[in-house]
Amino acid sequence: MKLQFATFFPKRMPIMGGLPTDFKAKLWQGFAKMDLNNLNSSKYIEYLKRLTPAEVALIGHVNPKLHTIRTDENDEIHPGVEIYFFDDLDLIIAPPLECTHTQKIMIDRVGCTGFWRMDVVVSIDGRVLQHWEVLTLSRNEGFDSPDDFFEFFDKDCMKKIIHWTKIKY
Repeated sequence: MKLQFATFFPKRMPIMGGLPTDFKAKLWQGFAKMDLNNLNSSKYIEYLKRLTPAEVALIGHVNPKLHTIRTDENDEIHPGVEIYFFDDLDLIIAPPLECTHTQKIMIDRVGCTGFWRMDVVVSIDGRVLQHWEVLTLSRNEGFDSPDDFFEFFDKDCMKKIIHWTKIKY
């Protein structure tokens, strides 16, 4: 399954719109936290060489991207499916990994105070997350804060968390 990762945040975002996502470095930061023994080391190095010096320099200084949240209307992504990581220029940016599991996520905007803790309910597999869990979720998705996470996910939605690690919420 091909997953594309944007190089820049969408212009529709009032604060982060047009800024670099740094998702390549965030993915690699996540890979660095994983057990890479199952990856062929020459293959690992081959993909790492595709990063620019600036992207390599960010590794270790960004939140790791340990999963991705996507729409999967046809239920194509499930455990065992090989995930291929591409950028928005259609270039493969990392070695393929297997989907370990998926979880259903619902983001429901219930208020309009401007404070995510009061305005947004996030549930995963039907369980409402506590505030600290939303912080963990947003960081594991590669965002710096829940504010950034909710700027990106700015509407009510039902999506799927696609995991390539053992993390579960």
